[in-house]
Amino acid sequence: MKAVIRAFARAVRTAPVLVLVAVLVLTAVFGGAFAVIAPETATGNEGFAPDNAEIAASERISELFGGDSQTSVFQVIVRAPDGNVISQAGLEAVNAINAAVQGSEAFQYLVALGPEQPPVVSYLGPVYQALARQGVDPTASIGDGAVQNAFQQALASPELPDAQRGQIIRLLAEGSDPVTAQAQAGLVLMFVDTPDTATAQEAFDRQIEIETMLTEAIEVVSVEGIEIRPFSFGLLFGGQDEFLTEVGTLFGAAMAIIIVILLFVYTVRARGPVWLRPAAVTIGAIAASGLFFGTALEGVGGVANAVAVGVVVFVIARALLGIVAGAPKVTRSARRALADMALTIVTIVFAIVWMQGIGALLLELGVLGSFNQVTQIVPVLLIGLGVDYAIHLTARYREQLGGGDTVDESIGTAIGTVGVALTLATLTTAIGFLTNVFNPVPALKDFGILSSVGIVASFLLMLTFVPAIRQILDRRAESKGVLPVSEFKSAGDGSLSRIIEKTSVLADRIPVLTVVVALVLGGLGVWGLTQLETRFSFTDFLPEGSPVVETLNILIDEFGGGFGETSQVLVEANDGVDLASASAHNAMVEITAALGSMSDVVAFDTPAGPVAQANSPVGLLQQLLAPGPDGNPTAPPELLSLVQELGLGPDLTAPAGVDLTPLYAAVANAVPDEAAAVMHFEGDRLEAVLFDISTQAGEADADELRVALVDAFAPLGGQANFIPTSDEIISAVIVEALASSQTQSLLITLVIATFVLMASFWVENRRPFLGVITMLPVALVVFWTYGLMYATGIPFGPVTATLAALAVGIGVPFTIHIARRFEEDRNRFETLGDALRSTTRHTGAALAGSAFTTMAGFGILMSSTLKPFQQMGQVTVYAIGLSLIGAILVLPSLLALWEGWHRRRGTAGPQKATVV
Repeated sequence: MKAVIRAFARAVRTAPVLVLVAVLVLTAVFGGAFAVIAPETATGNEGFAPDNAEIAASERISELFGGDSQTSVFQVIVRAPDGNVISQAGLEAVNAINAAVQGSEAFQYLVALGPEQPPVVSYLGPVYQALARQGVDPTASIGDGAVQNAFQQALASPELPDAQRGQIIRLLAEGSDPVTAQAQAGLVLMFVDTPDTATAQEAFDRQIEIETMLTEAIEVVSVEGIEIRPFSFGLLFGGQDEFLTEVGTLFGAAMAIIIVILLFVYTVRARGPVWLRPAAVTIGAIAASGLFFGTALEGVGGVANAVAVGVVVFVIARALLGIVAGAPKVTRSARRALADMALTIVTIVFAIVWMQGIGALLLELGVLGSFNQVTQIVPVLLIGLGVDYAIHLTARYREQLGGGDTVDESIGTAIGTVGVALTLATLTTAIGFLTNVFNPVPALKDFGILSSVGIVASFLLMLTFVPAIRQILDRRAESKGVLPVSEFKSAGDGSLSRIIEKTSVLADRIPVLTVVVALVLGGLGVWGLTQLETRFSFTDFLPEGSPVVETLNILIDEFGGGFGETSQVLVEANDGVDLASASAHNAMVEITAALGSMSDVVAFDTPAGPVAQANSPVGLLQQLLAPGPDGNPTAPPELLSLVQELGLGPDLTAPAGVDLTPLYAAVANAVPDEAAAVMHFEGDRLEAVLFDISTQAGEADADELRVALVDAFAPLGGQANFIPTSDEIISAVIVEALASSQTQSLLITLVIATFVLMASFWVENRRPFLGVITMLPVALVVFWTYGLMYATGIPFGPVTATLAALAVGIGVPFTIHIARRFEEDRNRFETLGDALRSTTRHTGAALAGSAFTTMAGFGILMSSTLKPFQQMGQVTVYAIGLSLIGAILVLPSLLALWEGWHRRRGTAGPQKATVV
C-alpha cells in the first residue's frame, strides 16, 4: 500500500503536468467509449429478473410458441366518479371512443380473437345488441332510462351466451349492480396485434408506438361528467424517457446543493456576529427543521425523516450564512473556495465519465448485463463519495500549509497520510459494493460492479488530478508570495472543529457507557432487521404522479387488476412421454376444469360450472366442439369423427391407452394459428403445450397464485415438467431472492472488510486488532440504519438492498480517517485525552463537513417522484448521519478503552510512520 501511495506522491511532485495530461487523455478515451457504445437503459423485467426457472420458462415460451408477434390488451376506463356509466353520458363516451379509434391509424392493428371476441369489446356491448334488435340508432340521444332498460334486457336474455354474460359483468367495476344497471365505472377493451419484427425489443417498441397512437386518439374525447382513462402495460413500462429525465433532474439538483455546501466548507471564515456563528446556525437549523418539517411531512416518514429533510435544507442556509460571516476576507477566501470547489466538481465529473466509459466497455465484454434503473443512481453516489475524498485531502493539505510546510511538502504529507486512509477506504468500499456480485438480482450485480469502478476512479483522480492541479497552481502562488498560508493557520480552530472536539469528552470520561449504549441500540437494530418487510414492484420505478400509474391503481382497486394480466404455464414432456397420450390428455382436462374454480383466475359462469378464461390445447378442443348459434358444433366433420372414434366422453376424457395424436393434429389443421400458440410438435410427438391464463393476482398475490398453479398441474407429475411464469410471478421471485440474499450480503461485506483492515493495520502498525475496532462502529451503523428503516416504514427492496454495501462504503472511510489520525496523535501527546481531542478536532471536523455535504447530495433523492429513490435518499441520510455518530462518538470510545488497556499494561508500543 505504501508503494502505491509513494508512487502517486512521486508522480505528482515530479511530473504534475504529465499527470494532468494523462488524466485528460484517459477522460477523453472513456468518454468516447461511452458515446460510441451508447448503452441503453433497461426497463421492466430486464435487469431485475434473477437467473431461475421462471425466467427460463418465459424465454422458452418465446422460443417454442413464438414471441415476435404478440397481442396485447389495451384498456380504457370509462368512469363517472359521482354517477352511473350505464347511462346516456356513458353511451356517448363509448360512441366517441369508438369513433376516435376508428379514425386513428392504430385501428388497422386491432384484431378479433374469435367470433365471440371482436377487436373492441365494451361494457355497453349488451346495449348495442339490444338497440340493434329494436332498430334504434345507438348514436342518438335516447336518455338514461332507455340505456339502462336495454342493458337489463340484453343481460337477462337467454340468447346471451354465459361466457359473454360473465365477461360483460367483469367489465363493470367492483360494487356494480348489473341487475339494476348501476355502475360507477366500466371498461372498453381493444386487442392490439403487434406486427412481426426482427427482435423482441423491436416488437415491444412497436407495441408502445401503436398504443401511444390509441392513447392520443382517445385523450381528445371529452364527455361531461365522464372520466376517460386509457391504459396498457406497454405504456406503463415504456416511459423510459420520464425515468431518465427524473434521474437527470436529481443529479443536477444534487450537484447544485453540493456546490453551495462546498463553498461553505472550503471558505476560510472570519468570526462574524454571534447569531451567524456556525454553532448558533446549526442549532437553529435543527430546531426549525423539527418544527416545520415535522408538520409538513407528517405522512411521509415521521420525525426521523423530518429531521433528515430539515438538515438537508437548512445546511444550505448555514453554508450561505457562514460565507456572509466571513465577509471581511471574502475576496481572497471566495477565490480560494471557488477554485477548490470547481476542482472538486470537475474531478467528480471526470470520475463519472470514467465510470460510464469503463462500464460501457464491460457491457461489451459481457461483464455487465445492462445499464438499468438501479445503476442510474451511481453518479449521485459518486458525487457523495467523491466529495468526501476531496474534503479530507484538501483539509489535510491546508493544515500542512498552515503549519509552515512548503507546497511540495504539504502535497506529499497530504497524499502520504490521507492517501493511506483513502486507499483503505476505497478498497473496503469497493469490496462492499462488489459483494453484490453474489446477489441473484442482475441489476444489483451490475450496480455493485459499476459502483466499484466509479469509486476506484474517484480515488485515482483525487490522488493524482487534484494534487497535480494544486501543485501547479500553488507553486506559482508560492513563488509570488500570494499563497494564503496565514489563513490556513486557523485550520482546526473553527466553530465546527471546536464543537466536534467537545464530543471527545464521552471517550475520555465515559467510554464504557458510550459503548454499551451503542451496542444496545445495535441489538434493537438487529431486531428491526428481522422485522423488515421485503417488497418489490416494477411500478415503483415510475413517477408517483404519472397518469398511467394512477390508472393502474384504479384498475387494481375497482377492476381487480383489469384484463392485462396473464399467467402462463409451460408444460414440457419428460423423455419418452407424448403429451398426446390418454393419461397426459386426461390430466390436462382435469387441470382445465380445476382452473375455473381457482382464486385469482378469471372465469365465467356456465351451466356446467365456472370455466377459466384461458388458451390451451384442451381449451381449443372445447371451443371447436362447442355448439354454434344454430346449436351445431363448429368443428370440421373429420374432427367430430375422430372424437367419436377415439371414444372421448362428454367431458372430453379419453379411454386409457388411446393415442390422441391424430386428434391434436386435427385441431392444429382446423385452427393452425391458434394451435401454434399453445402446442409444439417435435415430428409427430406433442412435446410441449402452453396454458395462457387470464389472472388477477397482481404483484401482491402472485406468489400464492404460483403455488396454486403448481398444485393444479400436479396431475401431470411424472409425465412432464411444468413451470408457471408471468411478470407478476417474476416480481415475487425477485422478492424471495432479495430476502434470501440479504443476510448473506451483509455478512460477506462485513467479514471481508474486517479482514482487509486487519491485514492493513498489521502490515502498517503491527496492530491487527485495530481493524476489528475500526469495523465495529460500521457494523453498528448498518444495524442502526436497518432499525431506522423499520421504524420509518421503509421496506427492503432492490434499491435499499444495497444498504449493507452503502453503509460500509460510507462508514469505513469515516472510521478509517479517525483510526489513522489517532495512530498519529497517540504518540504526539502525553495524555490520552489530548490525543482524542486532537483527533476529533482535526479529522472529526472534516468528517462532519463531509457528512453534511454527502447528506445534502443524497438527501435530494428524497424529493424524487420515484419511490425507490425517495427511500434510497432517506436510507442514505440515515447511514451518513449514523456513520458520523459512530466515527466521532463510538470509535473514539473504543480506541480510548483499547489504548488505555495497552498503556496500563505497558504494551502500547511506538507508532510506525505512515507518511510517505
